[in-house]
Amino acid sequence: MGRLRIAIGTLSVLLRAPWTLLYPLAVLAFTVGLLCGVVGAVGWTFVRLLSGELSTGGNVLLSTAVVLGTVAYFVLVPIVLVFLLSAFSYEVSSVYERGFAVPGSGLVVAARRVRLVIAAAVLTGTRMGESHLPALGRLAELVDRPAGGPTFVAAFVFAVIAGATDTSSLAAAFDEFRAGLEARLERTTVEPIRVDAVVGAIGTVTMILAGGLLALEWFDLGSVSVGPLGTVGLAIVTVAAGILAMFVVAMIGYVVLTTAIYRAAMGDETPLVSDPSRLLRS
Repeated sequence: MGRLRIAIGTLSVLLRAPWTLLYPLAVLAFTVGLLCGVVGAVGWTFVRLLSGELSTGGNVLLSTAVVLGTVAYFVLVPIVLVFLLSAFSYEVSSVYERGFAVPGSGLVVAARRVRLVIAAAVLTGTRMGESHLPALGRLAELVDRPAGGPTFVAAFVFAVIAGATDTSSLAAAFDEFRAGLEARLERTTVEPIRVDAVVGAIGTVTMILAGGLLALEWFDLGSVSVGPLGTVGLAIVTVAAGILAMFVVAMIGYVVLTTAIYRAAMGDETPLVSDPSRLLRS
């Protein structure tokens, strides 16, 4: 029942400010668009190089495209991610506090706290890079150590940027949050409960639908078409839509829950549940 109340509370927040869904959707659209642009530019350059159209300086152009694309991904995506989800967190907090939020108010706050956004983006970028280049692991540790560790920071960075009163540095903002945790929740570090159940349910439904469509085609039981898309095309679209939905739901759940935990630690109301510890992983 506790998790059900949390789910209902999350939904009620979104219903009071439905436009806030645009924030995670914008993050996803920007990331996918940038990846498609980078892959397209590199692929176009590579194809022209193979065809001999870029015989002079082709290798240099290809290398430049790869480097610029990589830098763009690991620099621009973290900045957009932190900026937009911090704005999302601020407007969610406004719903908790006043029952409503002013559209775009989170963007104003995030812009005013651009120093914190950039600091958090550096942290996020090094962590993203670590998964591709293990050598960046040491750099990532040095970057996020002052704020309190990678898991703690990654979970609460959006809520901290949105709600901090001490905005002199990211470390100072997290010190303020940690002091509230110790005073009110008697913990020095926390993790929010997972939203794996909801994300997993979306994944399961996606696989069932896509598998059913492919079974129709494979066993010649019939066909389904929507416009130019045949059965196989619909299955591919279903999988892609399911994956995107999983990412969006994960972002929404994380921001809504961590914002509630942050407010509880700072002594503010948390309408989701009467006991904030229910929002924490044991």
